[in-house]
Amino acid sequence: MNIQKAHWIFVSALVVGCGIDSFGMTNAAIAAPPKDTSMELAQATPVCRRILPTPTLVQTNGVLLRSGPSRTSKIAGVGYAPLQKFDTLRKTVKSSDGLIWLEVTAPRAGWVWAGSGNKITNIGNCL
Repeated sequence: MNIQKAHWIFVSALVVGCGIDSFGMTNAAIAAPPKDTSMELAQATPVCRRILPTPTLVQTNGVLLRSGPSRTSKIAGVGYAPLQKFDTLRKTVKSSDGLIWLEVTAPRAGWVWAGSGNKITNIGNCL
C-alpha cells in the first residue's frame, strides 16, 4: 500500500469515527438522503419595457397584442400605444416572415411585434 492510499484511509476513518461520535449522529443519518428532494426553481424577474415612438408606430397608434408570435395569431386585446409601458420576461421569437415578437406578461399577457430581421426597433427600456 502506498503512502497516499494509507493517508486517505486514515483520514477517512478519523472523519467517520469522530463525526459520528462527536455529533451524536448515526450512520443512517449520514447516509440517508433527505426525504423531501423537491426544490423551487427561481422565477425570472419581469423587466419593464415600452413601445418606442417610431414614425410607423405613431401613425398606427402602437402595436396590437396578439395571442401568439405571428401576424395571423388572434388579436388578444387592445395593443400598446407609443411610450406605454408593460412587463416582459425577455422571451423573443422570430416568425417565419422574419418578424421578431416579444412575449408580454403584464398588464395584459400576449405577444407584441418588436422588430424585424435581427433588430428590435419597436421596444425600448422603461425610463
